[in-house]
Amino acid sequence: PNNKNICMVAAQAALLEKKKQVVVIPTHSIQEGVSVMMAFDPDAELAANEAAMNGARESVVSLSVTYAVRDSIVNGETVKGGEILGLVRGKICCHDTSRDECIRMLCKKIPEASYLTVFRGADVSEEEAEATMAIIRDELGASVEAILVDGGQPLYDFLISAE
Repeated sequence: PNNKNICMVAAQAALLEKKKQVVVIPTHSIQEGVSVMMAFDPDAELAANEAAMNGARESVVSLSVTYAVRDSIVNGETVKGGEILGLVRGKICCHDTSRDECIRMLCKKIPEASYLTVFRGADVSEEEAEATMAIIRDELGASVEAILVDGGQPLYDFLISAE
């Protein structure tokens, strides 16, 4: 489902299917959904696929970069409308007026990861994305493999999957 609010509905819909076995992998983000899809093996048995896909979901840390639409208080801190927000697993963990600085702060929140997929949003140019990748590589070091994908998603400048 890629959204925690839809997981229950998807599970109920799966129960309605009588001719096929349907298993819902309760993904809560696009990043989890992509990792789960990559783990799917069309030649594997249902139980093996379910185990592999759930393992993939559990190994992903979803990070996002977006912006505040209005002034608010988050974790006791004042966030101004228009500020850049860094989220880990859907929760705001940092904010700044500079996207670059927010990316730096967000990198410090990434647990031990060896692989990052960075999905570039619709409103981010290739040049801006490459500059962001340089910051990520600088912050995380050469031991982390990071790739950039044109995600084209609205609202989120970057969706990052850390595995």
